[in-house]
Amino acid sequence: MITSISIIGEGQVGTSIAAAVAQKAPHISVSMTDVDKTARSLVVQKFHSLGLNSDHIRFTDTAPEAVAGSDLVIIATPLNAMGSVVASIKDSLGVGTIVTAT
Repeated sequence: MITSISIIGEGQVGTSIAAAVAQKAPHISVSMTDVDKTARSLVVQKFHSLGLNSDHIRFTDTAPEAVAGSDLVIIATPLNAMGSVVASIKDSLGVGTIVTAT
């Protein structure tokens, strides 16, 4: 059973996934991170425009911190960044963690 999701990439795709989780499965915890820290305000704005509470999202400064303890990791970054993201998180993934990319 998935109880926690990490989304690496706070752009349009990552934010849309987080919003869908908040709408359809609010019991699932979500952590997010992005190299562009200004993206967080856009995530919060998007949630508020949809009438969703962004308080349950845990924003982290690094990808390894975001994925620690997660059941599902979604990499929502540009293709050219995925290799470095995977390299940065590989040691922080738990046994059985599912990793996917958009």
